[in-house]
Amino acid sequence: MAGAARRGGVGALGAGIALLLASSATGGSAPPTSDPAPIIDPGPTFDVEKDPSMKFEVDEFARQFDVIADDAARILMVHHLSNYVGAELVRQFPETFACIWFDESSVNKIQVGIRNADDEVRSIVTAIATVHGIGGDVEVVSVQYSLGELDRGHRKVEELISRTLVSLEIQQPITAVNFAENRVIVRVDPALEDDPHVAEFVSKSKSLMGEMLIVEYEASDTN
Repeated sequence: MAGAARRGGVGALGAGIALLLASSATGGSAPPTSDPAPIIDPGPTFDVEKDPSMKFEVDEFARQFDVIADDAARILMVHHLSNYVGAELVRQFPETFACIWFDESSVNKIQVGIRNADDEVRSIVTAIATVHGIGGDVEVVSVQYSLGELDRGHRKVEELISRTLVSLEIQQPITAVNFAENRVIVRVDPALEDDPHVAEFVSKSKSLMGEMLIVEYEASDTN
C-alpha cells in the first residue's frame, strides 16, 4: 500500500489507499477477454492459527479499522489476492486501467478504477476477480483518467516545480496522485498562497492540467 510521496513517486492522498501501482506502459494491447489466466499461488493465508507470523499484521489491521480479527484476516486476504487481479487487468486493459484501491470507509470492498468502464468491462473484471476467489468483493468504478495519464500528469507538475520553485527558499509543494479521486494533487503551504512565484506556478499548473489537477492549501505535516 502506498502513502503520499513528493519528488518522483506516485502516491495516494486522502481516503483512497492504493493496492497496486503498475505502469500502464506495458507490452502490447491485446483485446480484453473474459478467459483470464489460471489462479496463481495466493501466498500468505492470513490464517493466524496456521501461520502465527501473521498475527501482528491481522491484529494491527483489526485495531486500525475497528473490525474483529476474523474479518481482518479475510479482508487482508482479499487485498492480497487483488494484486493478482490487478496484474491481469494491467495486461488486459493497458491503456485504460487506473488502479486498485480500497476506501478506508469500506475496507471490505475492493475498488477497481478503469477509464470509461462499461458493462462489458465490468463483466470481464468480475470474471477475472472470480477466478481469484474475490468476485463478490470487487466494485468497478468508471474513472476519467487511466494510470498512465495520471502518472504523466504528475510528472508534468513535478517538472514545473523543478523549473519554477525548487531554486527558491520556500516550502516546496507536495504532489501525489489520489486514486480515489482520480486526480493529481498539489498541496501548497497556505502561508504561500499570496506569494507571486507560487501563484504563477499554480496558474500554470491549472492551465497545463485542467480538470486532472486539484490544488489544496494545507500545511505539511512535519511531525
